[in-house]
Amino acid sequence: MSHELAHSWTGNLVTNANAEHFWLNEGFTVWADRRIQEALHGEEKAALDWVIGGHGLEESLARFGKVHP
Repeated sequence: MSHELAHSWTGNLVTNANAEHFWLNEGFTVWADRRIQEALHGEEKAALDWVIGGHGLEESLARFGKVHP
């Protein structure tokens, strides 16, 4: 829920011109979501979220490749 709330805050500030720039909107949203989670649940939860997110990124890069369109 905090991720979608963060979208409502960052979506109007950072809007992608097309699908190629979707990462920009999503990146700011994830950052805001992590700040919300840290405020609600503490630094340990925020650190865990960063590790889980980084692992997901590594898995995606391995699956799709670094140059996948």
